[in-house]
Amino acid sequence: MVFLETDKIACYAFPKNGLDRSTDWVSVVGTQSIAAGETYPSEGFPQKALFDDAGGRCIDQFQLVYISQGNGIFIDRGLEYTIPEGSVFLLRPGFWHSYSPDPTTGWTEYFIGFNGETLSRIVMGGISQEGSVYMLPIIHRDAFLTMLKYARDENEDTPLLLLSMLFMILSGIVYGQAASPNGGKKSAKLMVKVRNYMEKNIEKPFSLQELAAEMGVSYTAFNTLFKQQSGLSPVHYLGKLRLQRAKYKLLKTDLPIKIISKDCGFSSVEYFCNFFRKETGASPSQFREQNKNNNL
Repeated sequence: MVFLETDKIACYAFPKNGLDRSTDWVSVVGTQSIAAGETYPSEGFPQKALFDDAGGRCIDQFQLVYISQGNGIFIDRGLEYTIPEGSVFLLRPGFWHSYSPDPTTGWTEYFIGFNGETLSRIVMGGISQEGSVYMLPIIHRDAFLTMLKYARDENEDTPLLLLSMLFMILSGIVYGQAASPNGGKKSAKLMVKVRNYMEKNIEKPFSLQELAAEMGVSYTAFNTLFKQQSGLSPVHYLGKLRLQRAKYKLLKTDLPIKIISKDCGFSSVEYFCNFFRKETGASPSQFREQNKNNNL
């Protein structure tokens, strides 16, 4: 095992050591904590793990990145995704991608690198090629912490233990198994569908009651299932998505506040400014000025 440990990073790499390319194996397990305003990624990672001058990279394996705290942005195959707390996103080998925390919140990430014939079939066949960001069932999130513990306490059983936990995480994405004591495959897959709908239609001020009806469930059931799966109410989750997208546009573009409000699905610029101030303590224009030297 090759490892890296600092006060902000724990990274454990497991070389394949001549194993056949088709062999399933977990290549890296780690975590990184970035405080608000800190440079991302932290210094100390190997050169091949760092981003290029354009702020992104390509890798030669699959990776899952889980954000346990904070918010950020993920760019994959030309699409920008808002990453709220509790999301997991997928990196595919050979595709340029970029991601980073919101400089005003930072984030804590957990990452798992993997490859192999069976794992590749599961990911490429079972996970939608249209999506890259998923709302992982709560019970599966603890698997990231467990894998980190297995990696840290390496012994002869570690490779098998890491693989077993990875299969459980992937099953949570592909099949929505054991999502919660009161939910199952159907509810987990429904919530993934809802989350993807929110992301793709974030610029529209749609009704959550109408969305629940479109998904074929009552709003009461919709609200309960969503909270079981994500830990947040659908109103809170959608608000976090829109707020994070607005922050990104404020820092990355020169668009007027009125246009950003519309692009992020707020019903009016007045509501947007009031909501933004309530959540951040600053108006959109103040936020832009205070953070003009920060980059997402």
